[in-house]
Amino acid sequence: MAHFTEPLKDNTLFIIYDIRGQVHLEKRLEAGESIFYVNTSQLLPGIYYCKIGNHSPVYEARKLVIIR
Repeated sequence: MAHFTEPLKDNTLFIIYDIRGQVHLEKRLEAGESIFYVNTSQLLPGIYYCKIGNHSPVYEARKLVIIR
């Protein structure tokens, strides 16, 4: 689950990718959303990165660690 302090102003993308830049998940977020859920069960354990933005500009990028 991800929670924003303010609702999104524009439609945008939530993207999870690995260190090589390979995209593993891409989810469209609608303007006005402030909470959304992402199913990571298909991801193998490891380090990923996630970003919110339409490829450019990126609003935020974070590291995501999957441990099972």
